[in-house]
Formats: sequence, C-alpha cells, structure tokens
Amino acid sequence: MNVSQNTLHCYHCGDICLSKKWQFEDKYFCCNGCQTVFQILNQNDMCAYYDLNHNPGFSNKDGIRTNKYDFLELPEFKTKWIQFSDVHKSHITFYIPQMHCSSCLWVLERLYKINPAVIESSVNFKSKELFVVFDHNKLSLKDLVILLSNIGYEPILEIDKEESEIKKNVARKRLYKIGVAGFCFSNIMMLSFPEYLTVSNEVTIQLSRGFQILALLLSIPVLGYAGNEFFISAYKGMKHQIINIDFPVAAALAITFFRSLYEMQHTLGIGYLDSMSGVVFFLLIGRWLQEKTETHIVFNREFTSFLPIAVFKKNENGFAPENIKNIQKNDILKIHSQEIIPVDGILSKGNAMLDYSFVTGESQIIASQISEVIYAGAKQTQGAIEIIASHSVSQSYLNSLWNKNRNTTEAVKEKFEDVLSQYFSLLVFVLGVSAGIYWYFNNETQLMWNAMTTVFIIACPCALLLATNFTNGNIMRLLNQWGMYLKNADVLSQLQEIKHLVFDKTGTITHHHDDQISFEGSLLKNEEMNHIAEMLWQSKHPIAQAVFQFLKIPVEKTTITIQEIEGKGIKANVNNFEYMLGSASFVGLENEVIENASVLYVKINNVIKGKFLIHKAFRDGALEMINGFSKHYNTTILSGDSNYQEAYLKSHLSNTKLLFLQKPEDKLQYIEQMQRQNQQVLMVGDGLNDALALSKSHVGIAVAEDFNTFTPAAKAILKAKNITQLPKIIEFVHFGKRVIWICFIFSIIFNVIGLFYAVQGTLKPIIAAILMTSSSIGIILISYGLSSLKMKQLKS
Repeated sequence: MNVSQNTLHCYHCGDICLSKKWQFEDKYFCCNGCQTVFQILNQNDMCAYYDLNHNPGFSNKDGIRTNKYDFLELPEFKTKWIQFSDVHKSHITFYIPQMHCSSCLWVLERLYKINPAVIESSVNFKSKELFVVFDHNKLSLKDLVILLSNIGYEPILEIDKEESEIKKNVARKRLYKIGVAGFCFSNIMMLSFPEYLTVSNEVTIQLSRGFQILALLLSIPVLGYAGNEFFISAYKGMKHQIINIDFPVAAALAITFFRSLYEMQHTLGIGYLDSMSGVVFFLLIGRWLQEKTETHIVFNREFTSFLPIAVFKKNENGFAPENIKNIQKNDILKIHSQEIIPVDGILSKGNAMLDYSFVTGESQIIASQISEVIYAGAKQTQGAIEIIASHSVSQSYLNSLWNKNRNTTEAVKEKFEDVLSQYFSLLVFVLGVSAGIYWYFNNETQLMWNAMTTVFIIACPCALLLATNFTNGNIMRLLNQWGMYLKNADVLSQLQEIKHLVFDKTGTITHHHDDQISFEGSLLKNEEMNHIAEMLWQSKHPIAQAVFQFLKIPVEKTTITIQEIEGKGIKANVNNFEYMLGSASFVGLENEVIENASVLYVKINNVIKGKFLIHKAFRDGALEMINGFSKHYNTTILSGDSNYQEAYLKSHLSNTKLLFLQKPEDKLQYIEQMQRQNQQVLMVGDGLNDALALSKSHVGIAVAEDFNTFTPAAKAILKAKNITQLPKIIEFVHFGKRVIWICFIFSIIFNVIGLFYAVQGTLKPIIAAILMTSSSIGIILISYGLSSLKMKQLKS
C-alpha cells in the first residue's frame, strides 16, 4: 500500500489523499482523474509506467471538459494542426511541456496500446514534442487530444499562436523574472546601507527598522515569483524521490530567507535578503544565457544554415533558384524530378507522382491531381511540377522529418543528464549538510549557515552540461564555413568512430565543369534534340545535367513528363514516340567499356539513335584526399559507371578498393558487408543513386552541387566544391571532443576552488552565485575561443 507515516499518497501523482474514496485494490488515489488514468494503463498492461519512476503522473483533480475541444472537428482547424494526411492516416506534432522523466517517454511512445488507431508515437524529449501518426478513420483529432488529456498529458493548443511564439512567451517570462529580481536586488542593497553605518541613535534605529520591513516586502516577489522555478522543480523532483539540480539551490534560498527573518525578529539586522535576491538574480542570468545560447544554435540548425535547401521560384523572368528560408505563402515553385518538396503547397501544374517514403516510411508512389494538397517531404519521381506554397518554411516540418529518428538518442542523452544531476546534487546536499554540522559542533553558527548555503549554490552541474551542449553547437556552427551541415549533434560523435570511408565516383569526386562531351550516331532532328534537352533538364543526375549543358538548348517550359529509373536512365512518351536515355542495359544493349568515357545512349521508338560520350574530370585534389585517408582508414570507391577509368585510378591511388557497375542495391550490400565486419562506415555520395547506402552507413554525407538536391537519407550535407576539405573537417570534429574535455576540467576546477572556500564558511551566497555564473561564461569563452582558433589554423 502507498502509505507513508500514516499518510496516504496518491499512487499516480504522489499528492496527499484527503480520503479513501478513490481506491483500486491496495492502491489509493487523490481524485477520480488519477484513478481513471491508472485504470486505463492497467487495462492495457502498461503499469510498467510506475516502475520507472515513483509517482510519475500528474494530478487530474479538475478532470477534462471534452467539449472544449469541439473546435478540432472544424476543417479549418484540422488543416492548421495536421502536418500530413492521406486516405488512411494523418501526422501531427504536439507540444507537451508536462513530460519530465523516462516514465513520460515510456507511456507516450506506447499510445498504440491504449488505442490501436494510434499507428506510431515518438517523443523528442529535449523540445517536449510528441510526434503522432494515427488512423483518422478510427480516431478523430479531437479524440486523440482527449486521449492525451485523460492520461495527464494535455497538449498546448493555441489557435492564434504558432508553436515558436508559445515558446517565445516562456522565454519572455524568464526576462520578466530577471527584471523583477534585479529591481528588488538593487533596492534591497540600498536599503541595507544603514546596517553598515557606525552611527547608532534612535533615528537611525527607527530608519533601519523601516528599511528592514521594506526589504522584506521586496524579497517576497523575488522568492515567490522570480525564484519560484527552483522550488517548483525541487518539489517535482522530491515527489518522484529525486534530488535534482534545483534542490540545493531551493534549499539555499529557503535557508537564507528564514535565517534573515530570524535575525530581523531578534533585531540582529536585516539578515541576508540582499544575498538571497542577488543569488536569484545571477542564477537567472546564468540560465537565461545558457538558454539563449542553445536556442540560437537550435534555430540555426532548424531553420537557416543546417537545411540550406534551394528551390526554383517563379519571378518576372521565369524561374530562378531561391533559398528556401525566403519562400513565402503563395509563391510559385518548380519541383524537378527526384527533388524533395520543401514546403506544403497546392499542385498547380504537371503530373505529380509522389514518393512519401520520407514522411511515412512506406515506399509507395501516390498520384496527385491539380489543386490537391502536396505535403513537405514528398519526392517528385516523374518530371517537373509546379506548386503554390501554402506556408512559409518555418511552418513546414521538413526538418522534424530529417531528425525524427533522433528521438531515441535524445532520450538517452536526457536520461544521462537526469542521472548526472541526481547523483551530483545528492553529493552536494550531503557535502553542504556535513559542512554545516561541522561548524555547528565547533560553535560557529555564522560559518555554519554560510557553508551550507554557498555549497548548495556553487556546486550546481549546469556548467558541466553546458560544456557539451555549447561546444557541439559551436562546432556545428563553424562547420558551416566549410559548407558542411549536420543533421544533429549526434553526428559529431559518430564521425569520431569512423574506420572505413566509401566514396561514390560520378558527381562526388568528379564534376561536370570541365567535361568533354561528344555525340556518336545518326543525325538527330531539331525536334528530337529539343525533346531530349527537355527530358535531361528535368533530371538531376550529373551525367544528364552535363549533357544538357553541352546541348545548349534553352528550356523555358516543360510539356514532357519523364519517368526516371534510379541507376538506369529516364524515359518519356512524346507524341506516341518512346524516348529512352540511359545506360546500355537500360536501352537493351550489352554493356561495353569505352576508354575514358561515361556513355548515355539515346533510343527513340525502339531505334538506337546513338550515344553521348562524357569524359568526366576529377575534382582538383580529390584523389590526393583519398590517398591521404587511405593511410589511416580503409577506403573504397563505388561507381555505377563501367570500369573505363580503372587504370587511371589505380595509377593515382594506393590501398583503395575499386568497384564498378554498382547498382544502388549493390552499394547497399557492400555497406552492410563492411558493417558485419564491425567497421564504422562513412559514405560520401551525391544522394542520387546511393541514397540507400547513405542511409545505411554509420554516417552518410551527401555531396551537393546545389542544395535543390537535398538528400534526406544523409546525416550531413557538404558543398561539392569543398569535398577536398573533408580531412580538415574530420580533424576539426576530433578537436571538438578535446575542447569538451577542456571545458569539463575548467568547470570541475572552478567548482573545487569554490567548494574549498564554501565549506570553510568564508564565501558569501551572492559571491557564490557570481562565481557560478562566471563559470558558465568562462566555458562559453573557452569553447568559442579554442574552436575559432583551430578553425583559423586549419584554414590558413
């Protein structure tokens, strides 16, 4: 039975039960709501929720008014919240600030057990977001929200506000608290001035008494409003039998406040209200600084640098490339074959054959008609289409799709932080109490209070956590200067584990700027050349683009719909004539090796018209780069081309394995074979015929000539012109790990020095708060400075 010292505590949320009215078996609950949640979990064999954390739930005394969600049945609101929808299922992301522990994660990722209409649910613990895929034919959006509310995880739904604005309001409240704490702190300091005067008469005594009352009144909003987050967090932790990082701070503030009340009551002085207010003020500044830094890093990763996708936008002169962050509602966009659709929109022109596997995980082509909604994340597979953007990029969830497989890693990281804060804080609490007991038995009451409060304040692990978060974010930001954009910070640690580097050839270590192209075959008619140019223009394959540039035939509009077969070629039906452009096997010929050239065959209406010979040039320094890697790693080149360049490569490379005529599935099998040999593989490709291999590899880097060809299978994007900088990039990533250790050591030294003086009782609480804030600032300066110096050194 959940009984402690004759007091009943709710088995679900831990609150005190005022009666035994709500009971199930040997378990008691504070309200019908908590009992209902338990019964829901119990009926679905989900009581392991209570095994992970003690009393992990939230009180549900007020119940849920189901009619308050009636607006979610209206089509306009469904459209606002639903991110993707087809005949059977819909996608939505909720912001749920209540989630706080592993039990929350456990139950939210098992919603399908409560209602089978929930197909998938995954948590991003750091951002407090829940991604849900549900069958809208069996479960409405309203009922899904009610389901979450019934188990204590009511999502925040504000009709007139974007999620980013909701989060900004939370940040704005922090600034208000800093303002209140700063105002009260400065005035309490002024009011404490008479305490330091040596003159003592009736006037100064009365004045001092009045100032003490004013100081006490000013300290109440500091403790009750500005500093309430420390007490709330500490209470939640204690309710779940966890001493978190806020518990020592809350204890220090409480001790300082009540100690001041004692001294004022016994006319011993104003106490330490100025120190208490200063502690809150400086701690809030430290937290604001940390949050501001992390928010800036996340903003860059999500909406600017880390998804540098471009798209063709219509202007008065036709279509021109435009950075995706500049796309606004009602812009007309052209999407080419094999391109990812970056924003939600309405199909206005063309034949949309969409692959939603990036969104749904299912490889199925879906045809869309003119005026139908097309969702961000779909890949157009056949020909070019035009869409009218229905949102700006900040309203699209393309980045969340790129990162949706990250949730498990985030949860593990958050769990590590919970464990660190729990045991570190417990150690601090024991140390503070021990120091207090020592000075108490030595009859040093003043030193006893000082020792306890300052130890609690200075030994917070916030700076330790900041060392990793800020350094990784700063490394990712600096990698932008090399045109390297990472999916998330986890990729940094994965890059440090690489043992085998695999390179695609065409479009990766070769380019088409200096290609020598010729045509062999029968004379093509102007009409046939125009159709071929229009087909090539719609493909993003490097060979197709190279031949298109060679033909120099302008394409102002497309009337042909192509079908692109990955790794083989493209075809189209033009005026009942079948056009086929691609490899020998694609057009029905035997593979032939032509020295020093790639080949693009032309077949029109079952007649081989000829072939384009493309002599590909290697990027300057690319082969030297691979040679350098081969001294420290296993290296392989996988190519879908014939082996016409094998002799040349063998003469320029040593210790590098060469494989040709590799289809996409062959590349995937090679990656899997290396992984079975316990080799961590870095795959570098253009993402066109090697998306499977990029996705399967430990780290996949998509080399992009332009960012229209964003490859969701990759964990990183690298500008093609910077591929030879890859050795420096990997060296810089390894350096980032050393920077984290340096910051860790700095933080530990700072804490040890502070604790040395704190346990002696010679450190004042306000000085402890300043030291703690200075530690965070020091870590930011060290991380930024060392990383910037290393970047400058590698670039010089």
